[in-house]
Amino acid sequence: HHYRRPHRVLDVLSQEPDLLHDALKKTVNVTVNSRRFTLTALNALASIEDPVRLLQTRLHWSKTQLSEVAALLIRANIDAGRIHDVRALERFARSYSIPLSHFDGLFVVKALMSDKTYDEAGAVFDALPPPEQDTLKRYHTIGLVLRSQQGDVEQAKGHYDTLVQHHVATHRDQASLLHAHATCGDAAGAVE
Repeated sequence: HHYRRPHRVLDVLSQEPDLLHDALKKTVNVTVNSRRFTLTALNALASIEDPVRLLQTRLHWSKTQLSEVAALLIRANIDAGRIHDVRALERFARSYSIPLSHFDGLFVVKALMSDKTYDEAGAVFDALPPPEQDTLKRYHTIGLVLRSQQGDVEQAKGHYDTLVQHHVATHRDQASLLHAHATCGDAAGAVE
């Protein structure tokens, strides 16, 4: 029965996704028991050998359920370092029009960036809807770093300018913009 446990966790969370999803978004005020439950559930979800195939068997679920569960599986696989499953889950969600939140989409982008697959990260980033106010800084900071790694000075500058306009730019953001100039060989822009 052990092999079925992660599938059962997935089924329970499809009915009560807030059990985990809210805890994943909070960085403060999360109780020790909540954090322990979250880690246990994510470990169980990460042990699912073929998460895409499992989601395919759940296509009768609502889009909301599929969206929440896909996000949880993505997060579990990011935490487990299984970037190939993260890619597969994101592609599956996109191909079946299963929406991922801005928050979860940015997690995928960061995971792909950490794997140095910048073009793939760029494609996921480009598919994200415009940011809401609560994700604006995170969106533009990640966009700035991504475009800097790609050497796309124009887009990096656009992200940086938005951060400046909203008074949330940091020295690290400025360094990312300089990196974009350096990456594309623009020495003059890098020393501005």
